[in-house]
Amino acid sequence: VYEVKKVYQNIHFKAVDFASDKVQITNLFDFTNLKEYRIKWKIKADGKIVDQGTLPEIDLHPHQDTVISLGLPKINAESGTEYFLWIEAFPIKSNTFFNEDHVIAWEQFLFPATKEKVKTNPVASGPLLLKENESAITISNTDLSLTFNKISGNLSNFNFKGTPFLKEDLQLNFWRAVTDNDIGNSLQVRCAVWKNAGSTAKLKTITTKQLNPQQVQVDVVYDLTDVSSQSTISYLVNSNGDVKVKASFIAGEKTLPELPRFGLRLILNKEFETVKWLGRGPFDNYNDRNYAAAVDVYEMSASNLFHPYPRAQESGNRTDVRWMALSNSKGQGIMAIGNSLLNAGVLHFDMRKMDFDHNKRQNVHGGSMADEDLIWW
Repeated sequence: VYEVKKVYQNIHFKAVDFASDKVQITNLFDFTNLKEYRIKWKIKADGKIVDQGTLPEIDLHPHQDTVISLGLPKINAESGTEYFLWIEAFPIKSNTFFNEDHVIAWEQFLFPATKEKVKTNPVASGPLLLKENESAITISNTDLSLTFNKISGNLSNFNFKGTPFLKEDLQLNFWRAVTDNDIGNSLQVRCAVWKNAGSTAKLKTITTKQLNPQQVQVDVVYDLTDVSSQSTISYLVNSNGDVKVKASFIAGEKTLPELPRFGLRLILNKEFETVKWLGRGPFDNYNDRNYAAAVDVYEMSASNLFHPYPRAQESGNRTDVRWMALSNSKGQGIMAIGNSLLNAGVLHFDMRKMDFDHNKRQNVHGGSMADEDLIWW
């Protein structure tokens, strides 16, 4: 519904030249002059309003367009901060269908005031101690403790200042719940080879290197036996708790069906159920359905990221994510920051509960998904 409303909106805004402060406004109404609407603008950064204002009355007849100057202020950009210009149209008078604070039309533009982030070294903390035995690799200091399983190669433990985060090992993930459209074209059959490719991955090599007292690198290579391919994960562990993770996939010679997803799966302890992110939202959105999802800072419970479709299916994703953080009631948590824009989704139950089984007499209804004692990220 949000997407339909955005696509059908009768006022369009188009950036002409921000350097000269100009925007083109088009009135797509058949009978209504834009004098009946109040046009407002605001500039936001990291979810906060930096400045805002209201445009003078715009006398624009139906099916006409005009170019106006917004009179925007000069922005003193902070390093690594993105600034977004929002333009919104509101009715001047309430009527039977909507009140004065109802957004009739809107658009969002990345403001050309972004200043490149200054590269800084991680804040130093106590030196890292690297220990290995036949079954595990442990990296720790007074605040941090990470454990890698030398049998599976997976990160199996991540504690910071006495708080454990992981309920299960971090794993490669090549699968998502199928949608109604997927079922219609038999993706769940055609692409089934990917479903367990991450969980059945076999460790090929795991190596460690202490780069300096504050940094340890762990490189893991997996054989993906289900798809005759390989994948690698590199971890750069910093003493302050930052862990830089880089995953890659190396396809083999075998011809494979399309890849439903490529990423990592984190199963967190259930207490980390408050989700906050800078990206598109607030509702779930995907690369082919995010026109109505504005980039902003949002916060909600992990339970609310999932949408209960009549048939339980892929849901909960957010696109163009700059960062996403999951925290508990004490404010303790874990944050993922992408070097590039991320897709990230959160569920308060095991994703596999939404698996489609054509042999079942009844489909699993989205409304039947109950919270479990885990967070699937």
